[in-house]
Amino acid sequence: MDRRRFLASLGVAAGLAGCSSVGDPADSSPSETLTPVDPSETTTPTETPESTPDDDPEFRLGDASVVSLETGPRTLSLSPPVSRGPDGAVVEMRFAGTATADSPARVTATLTNDNDWSNTFRLREIAPFQEVNTARLRDLDTDRETTLYLAPTANHDLVDADPGYERGPEGYWQATEVPPKLPSTLRLAPGESIHGEYLLLGYWERRGFPTGRYQFGYDESAFGIAAWDTETPGPTRDSRFEDRVVPDLPDGDTTDWYHEADANAGVYLEPATEQADAPATFTFELVNHTADPVPGNPYDWGLYKLVDGEWFHVAPWGVNVPASAVSPGERFDYAVHAFHGDSIRCDDEATGGAVGHLGGGTYAVRAGFSRRDSGTNAALVGFEAPALEVTPTGEATVETRDGRTVVTRPEWNDGDHPANATLTVQPTGDAADARRLIPEQVYRRPFRGLRDVVPYLSETPVVLRADEHVVDGVVGYDARRRAFRYDGETYVAEADRDGRETATGSR
Repeated sequence: MDRRRFLASLGVAAGLAGCSSVGDPADSSPSETLTPVDPSETTTPTETPESTPDDDPEFRLGDASVVSLETGPRTLSLSPPVSRGPDGAVVEMRFAGTATADSPARVTATLTNDNDWSNTFRLREIAPFQEVNTARLRDLDTDRETTLYLAPTANHDLVDADPGYERGPEGYWQATEVPPKLPSTLRLAPGESIHGEYLLLGYWERRGFPTGRYQFGYDESAFGIAAWDTETPGPTRDSRFEDRVVPDLPDGDTTDWYHEADANAGVYLEPATEQADAPATFTFELVNHTADPVPGNPYDWGLYKLVDGEWFHVAPWGVNVPASAVSPGERFDYAVHAFHGDSIRCDDEATGGAVGHLGGGTYAVRAGFSRRDSGTNAALVGFEAPALEVTPTGEATVETRDGRTVVTRPEWNDGDHPANATLTVQPTGDAADARRLIPEQVYRRPFRGLRDVVPYLSETPVVLRADEHVVDGVVGYDARRRAFRYDGETYVAEADRDGRETATGSR
């Protein structure tokens, strides 16, 4: 889909396409302002309003015009129903009727001059008012291209003849000739509109009605007609995890897993591959084969690892919070570039990013869009890599003082804001509030202080000297302690934001 258009309203890549330079070894994040996530919690989708406050109250994010054909098991969606073209052109489109045994599906369109002056429009830039409106789709089953026409009828301000058409052998309507052409330019007065009716027709040699998205036009005025199987809208291929039973993700909702989706699933997150060796790029598509928009946050996603039957949130630790929706028939792309060592920055436009320091195992990716009456959409992937071991950052100095291991990070006494702070980590008894941490989490940005502590836990107590930001990332911004379990042991981390160790030492 056109991501820029989406934000405004697949397989493992060969090698690691789009990844070129060394990135943040913790994990990569978008450049926009992020809403931080509490380290003890997972990200959650953003609520999407049903309408925008400054627009028509009937407007919905991700709106589309949808019909189910009577001539075969196909559902079609047209989106966006309203678009702005060049030079102040506004185009509105809708299905006016579905295909029946007597007539093809019909589309109505209006072009309005939204300027305060008269303007001459180049119609070749404004779909569907181009000379000939065609869209092509490569049929993956036959590797042949198939064509759709939007053929103007005599019920059109710029045409006075009907197109030639007939029903094909499978029952779908087809053109018998190139449809009538529209003029190349048109002059409209301020606020003036023209109207037109079109018939949706296949190419005269087309077989059946291949499913997929047919795009008409280019740039601002482009729109698409998506087609899917009405009777079996769900995935068409088997999952390697088909018999795998896993718990729901820890986000408070039930999880709609791809490997459990059947042919009737209308919304699902489909991975292009479900198993790969490190390093790997995993790509996913959130598919919406329903008549309604699927609301959510285009920047929201989640990566989790399954350890001992429990899911652990790995990435990201902050998200932007705009609202959007996936239109009927549309797909939204996710890409996770997975590395066993340091990540490499990847510049593709898909939601997700580069995540370094991942050990082998079973992971799940969660989409940031879901229907209000359903669960969170997610998919499993297997990542082949060695087990992950936590190693220090290399930025800290380590010394033994009075039976304690003292780790000093470069933020300590650097003279900059924020102020010095210490974190003392030592074993404790069973703690009801202790949450288990896994190595993949220790490498994330909030826990960068623990990364310089974990390798020395056998020499506890360990005193970390850093600054308030590093310490706050571990215990929380309004807390002084955090209990956690790591590698079978329970520990308590206590913060001193005055720069004093909380064990038996002094400044």
